[in-house]
Amino acid sequence: NKFDFDQLGEYLVNYYVDGNLIGATTLTPAVSINGELVAITSFGLKGEIAKGDVLTLNDIALNCGGQLASLEGATITLSKDGTVVSTDEAVAATWTSVALERGDYEISIVGANFAVNGKFTAKTRIKAEQTVENGMVKVNGVEHSAILLEGSNTIQVIAGEGYELATFTIGGVDVTSQLGSGYYTYDATDITDNVYYTATFTKLTYTITFMVGDEVVDTITGVEYGTLLGDVNLPEIPERDGYIGKWSVTADTEIKEDVTVNAVYELETYTITFDAQGGSAIADREYSADEPVTAFGEEPTKEGYDFDGWYIGETKFVFGELLTGDITLTAKWTAKKFTVTIIGGELGTSNMEVEYGTAIDVSSFAKDGYTFNGLFTDKEYTIEYEGEAITSDTTLYASWTKEESGSSESSTSGGCKGSASASSALFGLFALAAVVSIKRKR
Repeated sequence: NKFDFDQLGEYLVNYYVDGNLIGATTLTPAVSINGELVAITSFGLKGEIAKGDVLTLNDIALNCGGQLASLEGATITLSKDGTVVSTDEAVAATWTSVALERGDYEISIVGANFAVNGKFTAKTRIKAEQTVENGMVKVNGVEHSAILLEGSNTIQVIAGEGYELATFTIGGVDVTSQLGSGYYTYDATDITDNVYYTATFTKLTYTITFMVGDEVVDTITGVEYGTLLGDVNLPEIPERDGYIGKWSVTADTEIKEDVTVNAVYELETYTITFDAQGGSAIADREYSADEPVTAFGEEPTKEGYDFDGWYIGETKFVFGELLTGDITLTAKWTAKKFTVTIIGGELGTSNMEVEYGTAIDVSSFAKDGYTFNGLFTDKEYTIEYEGEAITSDTTLYASWTKEESGSSESSTSGGCKGSASASSALFGLFALAAVVSIKRKR
């Protein structure tokens, strides 16, 4: 990449005294740097020069013992095959040469205290016709753009991650099929102009296979490299009674190769929820699809009621069976029954059976010819029964008064004495009144 130097331009200095030559010295040319003359040690180009390039002062290195000298003010002459093609004074750092042709050049730079001469060759360059994306091209180990050698040149085409080579052309010729393992040998012996290449790449694609056991249930082809499985329209997992199915590969899996996805099944779990219908609460229970439902070991309780069992609608739930889904069991209750003993004084005593929470309808004790005085909770008839709900075996005391026509007197049963005939009649009434209407307490 450096000039082929002819010479650095040495100077011969003769010394005279009174017109007589007394000696001579050969001096190496030097450049004034910061007011001091510094000998030139090398002279060359900083990089490769190719056809079409334009030289600038920045391309030329005049090295003076490790320091680069300024060329401003020097005269630069550029010749090709003995013919001057450019000569100019480098009056500013913006100096440029003409565009170079392919071939050999001579360059001469003359400054105030030095003169240097050199040779270089403008070679042929190979470079991309357009930006290479998703890959790279190396020529003789140099990426993208390089100087062609006079003879054999090794071109390497490298696809980026997740891509493969689609086409490669050089000098307008498609040589894709001639790339062996990504390498191509290009002979530039007779090339006189710059050479351009194009390289295009496409994303790699893969196939996803979906399996249930040993059976292929679906395949998806053409899935691009790096695609997330969750972005693929996955097939439905075949259903299996009592099981939850899912695919074995998660949605955040990147596809970078052919993938086989298997169906994985897990036993489903079902929940039994209990509606105790006002009874004590029972916690939810869970059962796997292959687990028979056994007796729960506890029953709800409800004051005044006997538990009749768990139902689904009007059907009693049968233990020992497998669940096929979530269910709600509803408790059924039967009200407990209590004995109400009604003591009618001289009219005798009668018993009736009453459900828990119901009340005795005192209006049912009325009868023509009698005045019903009420039911009482004590035999002294001081605390009247007022329709309270029956929650246990209970004794009540009944009182009637017979209405006697043509007489200012009346007889009272239930602690008040009356005639035998009246007592008999009242007992018959009591017997009728013992069939009472029952009102359920809400």
